[in-house]
Amino acid sequence: MLTLDEIADQLGVTPATVKLWQRRGDITGRRIDGRREHLYHYDQTRPPDRRRRARHHATGPARADINHANSPGGAV
Repeated sequence: MLTLDEIADQLGVTPATVKLWQRRGDITGRRIDGRREHLYHYDQTRPPDRRRRARHHATGPARADINHANSPGGAV
């Protein structure tokens, strides 16, 4: 079994990320000494990335039904 720092190093992430994954059930660990400390199984793999990806929209041509040249308002 590995400590928090050891499993974080093995998976290439921070200890906070390991704790998050454990709370979500992505990795398993065993609580030790009735405290909040855990030992983690050594043969675990990195869970898939669940972060939302930003969508990159291409800026297309202006809509045909909007006439930007003759918009009302403003100072006269």
